[in-house]
Formats: sequence, structure tokens, C-alpha cells
Amino acid sequence: DRWFKELHPFNDNFEDLVYKASSVLQEKETTEDGLRSDPRERLHMLRFEYKNAPPETPAAPTAATPKKELPEDVKKRIEENRQRALRLREEKLAAGKAAEAGAALSSPAGAKDLDMDTRFQIEERRQR
Repeated sequence: DRWFKELHPFNDNFEDLVYKASSVLQEKETTEDGLRSDPRERLHMLRFEYKNAPPETPAAPTAATPKKELPEDVKKRIEENRQRALRLREEKLAAGKAAEAGAALSSPAGAKDLDMDTRFQIEERRQR
């Protein structure tokens, strides 16, 4: 009962409200034009239109809405940051390659995949 009060904090019982809603949807109405209106059918038509509506696309910039131009100092700062990021990336890649090369020199290629006996024989041959 506590959950119903949190979800629907009104005095009416939730089941009574559901019953009222379903009874309203079952009653056919007569419009001012004399036509019979079925609320349930209208609800289904609204759902159908909503589900099958084409997705809205964001408005494309037109000539009426010019693009904002960035000031020169902002453009310069952006380009400097881009160049610094590229330089740091290259340094990181170079450090990784150097670490790989150092690891390859200290141990034979693929030594991680070899068992202990094979590693021992490789080390013996290297010492000769």
C-alpha cells in the first residue's frame, strides 16, 4: 500500500482510477457534428501516428543562421593543443617501441610461449 501512495499520492485507490479510465475509453461520444467518436480507437490512432512518425532531423544550418567564427587566438590555441597532443602521442608510441625492442633483446622472441626446458636450452646455446 505504501508503494501505491508513492506512485500515486492521491486519495483515490489506484485500481479505481484504472477502472474509471477504462470506462471512459469504452464510452462512445457524439461530437457536435453528429459523428460518433470512439476514444479507444482515437487513442490507438494517436499511438500509431506517434510510433510511425518519421524521426525528426535537427535543423540544418541555413544561410539565415551563419556559423560562428572562432577568434584567431582561440584557433591558434586549438592548433597548438592539437600539435602538442600529436607530439605526445608520437613520443608515447616511440617509448612503447623502444620498450618492446629492449624486451626483445633481453629475451628471445616468443619466450613467453615456451616452456621452461626450451628456455633453458636457448640460454645454454646463447652462453656458448
